Amino acid sequence: MTPEEQKLYTLMAIAEEQQNAINQAIQNLNITQDQIKTVIATQTQGTVSNAVNEGLKQGSEQLLGTAKQLHQLNQSVRKNIDQLSWKFIALCGSSIFAVVIAMMIFFVVMVPSLDEIQQRRADLKQLKEHPPLQVRKTSEGKIVVRIMTKQPCYDFDKTKVFDWCEIDPKKY
Repeated sequence: MTPEEQKLYTLMAIAEEQQNAINQAIQNLNITQDQIKTVIATQTQGTVSNAVNEGLKQGSEQLLGTAKQLHQLNQSVRKNIDQLSWKFIALCGSSIFAVVIAMMIFFVVMVPSLDEIQQRRADLKQLKEHPPLQVRKTSEGKIVVRIMTKQPCYDFDKTKVFDWCEIDPKKY
């Protein structure tokens, strides 16, 4: 072999070794890259898992606290409803009692007694037996009533009957 061929074989051997070294380096890089991906995924999963677990733990603690507060509020509402129902019953009962007493007082005050009823019937009978009262208005706007009197009052239609006297509400 000629020295040039030897150089060429040597160069080819060196190139092949370098190619093998490059392939080995690429494989090592790929393995390292896969390991990095695995490590990153594991670390990320661990970090996310820890964060999720922390969040779940805090959320469940807050949920339990809220549930306790709701339970206390429920107990308070039930207690207030019980008290309110008794207050409502007492209030309704007392108001019904007050209305009944007011109605009784109204009937006692407003309904006349038997003596008063008999007196009213006697007055009505007397009014029916005697002629009814005659009331007129004069031209001056005064209200007069016809009564038998010897005092001169008013007359209508020039009859010279002066038995129409003015009603004075201040007197009665």
